[in-house]
Amino acid sequence: MEGYPGPVVHGPLQTVLMLDLARRQEPRPIRRLEYRALHLLFHFERFTVNGNPAADASKAELRTAHSAGNYAMIGTAYF
Repeated sequence: MEGYPGPVVHGPLQTVLMLDLARRQEPRPIRRLEYRALHLLFHFERFTVNGNPAADASKAELRTAHSAGNYAMIGTAYF
């Protein structure tokens, strides 16, 4: 486990969860997704998947976050 305290939550799984949130909240198709991992998530940590529409409504800001509020992954979905 490379010295980590436990198994890591797979980054692509976090990406799929962010895409699913955007898809459920917005009927338009997602044309592009940009994302970046910031911190590791471990299997024993609670985390949330959150998002906010942008002011111009052509995109949404997405993120996964630890229960303490630290972002694990951030992304932008473009419609």
